[in-house]
Amino acid sequence: MKTKTMMSIMLMLVVALTSIVIFISDESDAETFSKEGITYSISGTNVTIKEYDQGSSTNISLTIGDTVVNGTTTYNIKGIDDNAFKNKTELKSVSLGSNITSIGASSFEGCSKLESISLDSYLETIGSSAFKNCSKLASLTIPNSVTTMGADSLSGCSVLATIKFSTELGNSSSTSLGLSFYNHGSSTAISPLTINDIRGHTFTKNSSSHLEKQTVRVSFNAPQTSVKVADQYVNYGSKITTPTVKGYKILGYYESYNSTTQVFSTEWNPETNLNADKTLYLKCEKNLITSITVTTTDLYVQKGKTLEIKVTTEPSTNLYDKKLEYTVSSTQIAEFSKSTTETGKNTLTAKAPGEVTVTIKAKDGGNAQTTCKVVVYSGDNHNITVTSSGHGTASASPTSAKYGTKITLTSKPDDNYLFVKWESTAGITIANNTFTMIDSDVTVNAVFKEKPFAITITQATGGTISGPTEIDRGQDGTYSFKANSGYLLSKVIVDGQTVAEHTATYTIKNVNETHTVTAEFSVYEGASTTIDDKGDITESYTKEMDKLKINVTETFNVDGSYASTAKYTDVDLNVIVVASSSKTVEGVITGSAVASIDYNDKLDMSKAFASANSSLISSMNFTGLIDGTMSVDATTTGKDSTGFKLSFDASGYNGSYGLTLKGDSGTVSFDRQAFTTVTNKGKNVTFSFNETKTDDLNKIQKWLVEDYKVYEISATGNSSDVHLFKGKVTVTLPVTLKEGEKAEEAKIYVVEQFNVKAIDGEYKDGEITGEVPHLSYFFTGVDYKEPTTPMPKDDDTLVVVAFTVLIILAFLLIAIFVMNFDVDSKHLYFNINDYIPKRK
Repeated sequence: MKTKTMMSIMLMLVVALTSIVIFISDESDAETFSKEGITYSISGTNVTIKEYDQGSSTNISLTIGDTVVNGTTTYNIKGIDDNAFKNKTELKSVSLGSNITSIGASSFEGCSKLESISLDSYLETIGSSAFKNCSKLASLTIPNSVTTMGADSLSGCSVLATIKFSTELGNSSSTSLGLSFYNHGSSTAISPLTINDIRGHTFTKNSSSHLEKQTVRVSFNAPQTSVKVADQYVNYGSKITTPTVKGYKILGYYESYNSTTQVFSTEWNPETNLNADKTLYLKCEKNLITSITVTTTDLYVQKGKTLEIKVTTEPSTNLYDKKLEYTVSSTQIAEFSKSTTETGKNTLTAKAPGEVTVTIKAKDGGNAQTTCKVVVYSGDNHNITVTSSGHGTASASPTSAKYGTKITLTSKPDDNYLFVKWESTAGITIANNTFTMIDSDVTVNAVFKEKPFAITITQATGGTISGPTEIDRGQDGTYSFKANSGYLLSKVIVDGQTVAEHTATYTIKNVNETHTVTAEFSVYEGASTTIDDKGDITESYTKEMDKLKINVTETFNVDGSYASTAKYTDVDLNVIVVASSSKTVEGVITGSAVASIDYNDKLDMSKAFASANSSLISSMNFTGLIDGTMSVDATTTGKDSTGFKLSFDASGYNGSYGLTLKGDSGTVSFDRQAFTTVTNKGKNVTFSFNETKTDDLNKIQKWLVEDYKVYEISATGNSSDVHLFKGKVTVTLPVTLKEGEKAEEAKIYVVEQFNVKAIDGEYKDGEITGEVPHLSYFFTGVDYKEPTTPMPKDDDTLVVVAFTVLIILAFLLIAIFVMNFDVDSKHLYFNINDYIPKRK
């Protein structure tokens, strides 16, 4: 029983002791934690590095931050405990955070691979033997914040070549530098060793060598201010760094200053290298604020709430006075919590809906200020109404909102329509289909329009065409045509039809359908086109024509007038003639000069002559014309505007070319044989081509043609009419197609004495061209039929018919007798009705 009791007591003691151990262990864990191989000791919100486990890593580069997080708590890393990194032989480089103020004794001792360590500017204490035996540490910069370095802190640093002390190091009377530069008893000095500034002290390396002071002192005085400027210690032979004069900017450096007269003298260059102590006087002026910028982006606030107004200044540092004054245009709407701040921000309290102007001024005595608008809104929801002008629908999302809400607008045009724009009189700005809601209801209208008509521009070789590719219904579109060098514009073509020649622009008016625009540019030697400010066009070019060279200059004026000059030069470069004209023509020899030219075998008349009137033709000498066709444009000549009548002397004609006559009514062409038929009648030839008056027709012809437009074409030689021709005569007449009629069915009709004969022709561009058997009366149409009314009586016609019948009977009788036919008289009769048109 006793044994059991003793065992129970012992078991209870074991359990108790275990609990105590566990409790102690828990307490210990609560004071430290480990992270990434570093063990930290906790002290409130701060930690120090207790120890480091490098594990199996090699050549370690370690960065220790400003803080470390454990669980949900962030701690400031304030120091490194004694021996924390001692003998960590794989450390190669270490960078310490800015919160570390102390490095403990022997903390990095024996780190034989450590080559560099970065000490932050807040470090104050370096413990004894801190870097002892760091045999690869080559340089070390000690910040100006260090006040204590323990003994032997750099002992055994056998390759340490450079120690840099800040220029401020040791200004405190409490500075204690216990440096030791020996290598475990060796008297060999660490060399080379440079100490940039140690307050002028000499530090002993060993018993036989020392480090000498290598700096100069620069004292500054700013006599215009009450600011004390710190002295500088700079390397011997170096220049100063720009000193700071609190609240002032430095205008210049001087070697003397007269306090009585307040005059600086002997200006000094701050780029000068110093080799002795120096006292400098600084000329200064107040560093005033020059500009103020509001950086708060959303300058609106709901009634009853606050808005922080933030600003920046230029300059932003070392200001003489950084206080800013804040005011508002109406304290009934909003009011600042402070009238003046130095922080670059102030809180505005919204009191009532409206808009206030905020003014922010610098308090440094300068002129810097800025303003901004702040809107105080009610916080109520307001409606957005969207309407449409027709041809589409539109909507807003959301349809009601508070001030400052982004509103998105959506438009959907009907087929063949486009969305144009949003309209509103509510004072909102709509961009990219969105606007920011104001503090009231808003109405927005969507505007749509019909899609524009496409205009297809087809560029042509030899020039460029420019103009709109889309035109709204009812609008005009103007197109420009520019010929390249060596080209001239020949035609402007719209929808396949030539609409203009010799122009710089062409306007399609009142567009209500799609169109195509192109042009033709022709190659000419030396061609060039110029357009003056009025729009008058001048074209210059050279033409080669058989044995002649022609230099042509033509001017086409916007008022419709025309002028041209042509200089003709023969093969020997002799100028034959300079011709000029004021009539628009296709050719180049026109006007008064034509009458004075004696054409010889050097000139191809068929190419040279393109237009003239009858008076000019009558005086021309046609001797020596070569083969071809002479073309005469007579559209503005002759007796009236319905046709032409041309007469001229063809005594020089040698039968080697034809003739084409173009008039207002149409064109008639005679080939060489046909033209010769006329001239064989006589050398004084006359050609006429006119729209005929009905009085010129007999009764039957009038009845046959009804209301058709009839043209008479005639030719005479020495006043003798020529109707029948050897060779080929071709006429071109206008034709008007009625609704439903087909172009390919159009014909030329010849009006004979008693009937109408159809001639097939080729239809093109409102005209029909065909070969005619003789000259007569002509008209054009489709599927001509004789009138259904009775044919009128015409006494002249009956006489002609009777005479014709008698002649036929006489020939028959003669034939009968000659051929000795035995004719039964009862079978020999002639019915005149068989030989005249039957009446209907």
